[in-house]
Amino acid sequence: MAESALARAAVVGPFPAPGAAGGDLLKGAAATHDGVRWDLRDDRGEASAGRAAAEAIVADGRYTLVIGHFNSAGARAAIPVYRAAGLPVLLPLATAPRLLDGRLATALRWCPDDLAQLAELQSAIERAGHQRVAGTSDGSAYGTTPAEMVLALPGAAPQASGAEDDAATALFVFGTHVRAG
Repeated sequence: MAESALARAAVVGPFPAPGAAGGDLLKGAAATHDGVRWDLRDDRGEASAGRAAAEAIVADGRYTLVIGHFNSAGARAAIPVYRAAGLPVLLPLATAPRLLDGRLATALRWCPDDLAQLAELQSAIERAGHQRVAGTSDGSAYGTTPAEMVLALPGAAPQASGAEDDAATALFVFGTHVRAG
C-alpha cells in the first residue's frame, strides 16, 4: 500500500523518560497493525504538552484518529481541541471520573475510570479478607487522586510503620509506574 494511501493516526503519549514505558506500550501496540501510518506525538504526560500536541495534530489536518493521551491530565487538556475539530479519540489509560461527560461524542475510554477501579479494588480487598486498608502515593498528580480515594474508604489509614507486615492490612502505593516502584 502506498504511504500516501494509508490512514493516518496520531499516537500521543509520554515517549521520553521517565514516562517512556507508557509510550513504549503505545508504540508497540501501533506497530502490530498494518494499513495505518502511526505518527508518534510526545505529550510528556503533562497537561500543557498534551494540549500543545492536540493543537499541532488538529492544525496538521491529515489525521483521522488519535490514540492517547496516556493519562488524564493530558487528555483533559486535549479533549476540547479534538472536540472542536470533530476528531475521534481513543483514550487507553485516562481514568479520571467524568472525563468524557459532555465532552466528545466520538471518544472512547479503553479502561474503567477511577471510580470503577476503586469499586473493584474494594471488592478484592473484601474477598481477600483484609480488615484494614493503608495507602500512600508518590506525591504525583497521577498517584494522589487514587490514594485519596482509597484512604476515604471506611477503616482506611495512611501507611503506618509496620503495616506492610500486617496480613490484615491491604497496603497500596499509588503513583507513576516509575516513581511508585
